[in-house]
Amino acid sequence: MDDLTAAFSGLPYFNPFMGVNLSSTCATTKLIQCTMLGTGMCDVTRKFLEKTPEDATDLPYDDFMARKELIEHVIEYDEERTRGKSRGDPAAWEWTPILYVFEIAKGSTKRQEEVGHVVFTDPTLTRFLMVNLYGPPTCQCGNPYHNDYRALVTLHANQFMSLLKYVYYNKKKPQPRWIRATYTTNAQPLNPAFLVPADTDSPPPVSSKQSSNQPPIINILSTDFIPSLNDHHFQRIDALLARDPSWGIPPASVRDSVTEKAEGKALKLDKKTSAFQAGKMLVTRECANCHQVEKVGKTMMTCSRCKTVFYCNQKCQKEHWRVHKVFCKEPPKTATPPSNQTTTTADGGAEAQKPKREKKNKKSKEAEESMSAEAYFAYDFYSEYQASQNDYATKASVESFFSAGKHANQGHTNNWAVLVCSSRYWFNYRHMANALGMYRTVKRLGIPDSNIILMLADDAACNSRNKFAGSVYANKGRGLDLYGENIEVDYRGYEVTVENFIRVLTGRVADSMPRSKRLLTDDRSNIFIYMTGHGGNEFLKFQDNEEISAFDLADAIEQMWQKKRYNEIFFMIDTCQANTMYSKLYSPNILATGSSKLAESSYSHENDNDIGVAVIDSYTHHVLSYLESVNKTSKATMEDLFSTYSFEKIRSHAGVRSDLFNRQLDQTLITDFFGGVAQVEVLQEEDDAEDRFTKEVPAPTLPTEPPAVLASVRPQRMPGTKERLSSGHGGTNGTRGPVQKAKTPADQGLLQALKLWGSSLLVGLLLLWTLSR
Repeated sequence: MDDLTAAFSGLPYFNPFMGVNLSSTCATTKLIQCTMLGTGMCDVTRKFLEKTPEDATDLPYDDFMARKELIEHVIEYDEERTRGKSRGDPAAWEWTPILYVFEIAKGSTKRQEEVGHVVFTDPTLTRFLMVNLYGPPTCQCGNPYHNDYRALVTLHANQFMSLLKYVYYNKKKPQPRWIRATYTTNAQPLNPAFLVPADTDSPPPVSSKQSSNQPPIINILSTDFIPSLNDHHFQRIDALLARDPSWGIPPASVRDSVTEKAEGKALKLDKKTSAFQAGKMLVTRECANCHQVEKVGKTMMTCSRCKTVFYCNQKCQKEHWRVHKVFCKEPPKTATPPSNQTTTTADGGAEAQKPKREKKNKKSKEAEESMSAEAYFAYDFYSEYQASQNDYATKASVESFFSAGKHANQGHTNNWAVLVCSSRYWFNYRHMANALGMYRTVKRLGIPDSNIILMLADDAACNSRNKFAGSVYANKGRGLDLYGENIEVDYRGYEVTVENFIRVLTGRVADSMPRSKRLLTDDRSNIFIYMTGHGGNEFLKFQDNEEISAFDLADAIEQMWQKKRYNEIFFMIDTCQANTMYSKLYSPNILATGSSKLAESSYSHENDNDIGVAVIDSYTHHVLSYLESVNKTSKATMEDLFSTYSFEKIRSHAGVRSDLFNRQLDQTLITDFFGGVAQVEVLQEEDDAEDRFTKEVPAPTLPTEPPAVLASVRPQRMPGTKERLSSGHGGTNGTRGPVQKAKTPADQGLLQALKLWGSSLLVGLLLLWTLSR
């Protein structure tokens, strides 16, 4: 294994440890892994034959048993067919299941109907079997096309063939031949004629008169398929292929050959073209404002300028324009090909003038359709212009303050913390203690709850096994309750998912999301991200149900940078092989550290016999112990923290990555990320103004009282008003702005005089009213 690891160490994306993740649902990634590592490394047979339904937390019981029965059926078929044949004989090739649930690329699906099921392949990755396993034929969602299983299987098979042709465009890679697809239901078992030998050059032709009691069989050939990929797929597929130079992004001609078309072969499929087209639309559109998914039979509106975002109606478009206008750009105009220009024919001038009339009518129609949009844009632009002119002075003063209040080394004005415990169940008590320990520390150093996003996948404090109900401890002595009374958990239980975590980072949350669950950062925000849980090479599990990869994390942080959501990020993770999680980061201004290197575990620190489980991890315990010596005004640096790392203390090789960070570690204060920020500035007055304030201010024109009385009640000038307060790192985040001086002595004297005469007048009126009774 060491030799194999060394052989793959130079590759930026592929390594032998990636093959152990049998739960991957990304078809693109799985095809790449099968090509690099072989189908044996990606065989999911052992997941179903060596485990029970309770072990497979990503599948319901019925789905697990259906897949297990199918795989066992295919194994029996292979064993009976290859009995007595030599292993090297192509006739002895067997079908290998490589996917039991798949999407074309990670994150490319929005509905369950878009997900394909079981995929088998031969050893050469040129022939494939696809079986979708459906349950009862009743659909409660109201969409009649969800039960058109033939259309859905046809869609999945054509999409998979399109993916094969796109990924394997290089002739040096496997060249796909065919896909044989079908489905099963509770009432319709696998068609006996479906299975064929893995060495078959071409699948047996499908009879035109298939029995209605048996699921249909669909053959998709590499020379006769329906291109079915769209931009939504290409964006994610290209991101995976671009990570390794040996693959690369296919040329535009290949992309065009597998891009879905509105016309063509789809119309020749069968008489159920409407059902098939409905199946193609399962990759749905989503309203950019209210995030409602496009319904079948209804077409969403498109932005008339950029043509890239969709809306339910004109109201959503107007509400979202303030956000979208920053990114809305008109697509580049392309020159009209010479072949489309008007030409004169020998038959006469009528044909020559017809294209001109059509072009003129088309322009008039387009002008009429765009009038309302142009009027809206003009009105909105004028309104924005007026508002900007009115607020110009205010904006200038704010910018002036922030530019003057920058730190000596960097310009952040607020600190945030995102703390994630991704593990459920009582035996993962230590992971919850890790996150709560960090929560207590950042609050102690000055970050308020309003600037902390705390995500706990389980509630150990309220677990029935907890002997100390309502409490969480991180040491055997139980001297400090980390749960306490002032804890604010923002995401709890099943809310802690990969999707919600990425939405928090990128700010892509629904309008109804409370402010307390949002990361309201900007380009002057320093963010501390801490994650703990069970993980492996370039992934971290969320509740043993899903996982976030190092690539997902890197892409999310890049979105943050593009959207100006941070100034600097300090990323810390405590899990097995933790250092691999920050290996794919590529955005600027990121400092990262982890608890363990590749192929190394992260261990717990100590157990509590009364609690019955480990209470904290070694790495987090070491970091928290060091941070106890840090206070709000501490000058300790990141270099001081990292220099305390040692294998003897942590029992693993903690790592640090600083190549993306633009400051020296010995000049980066720990409180730049762990503490609150308080920018305070006192405006100094000019010397001549101060001299003016020391002069006598004439008393107001009031009867009888001489000016001497007014002068006697004025307080004297307070010493030290000329000093400027220095900015510090203590305190909490809050509204930042200039703190002006107290009122001048002249103003205070005038105020005292007004109060005196006001009181005298009130007493006189009361006395007069009493005497008049």
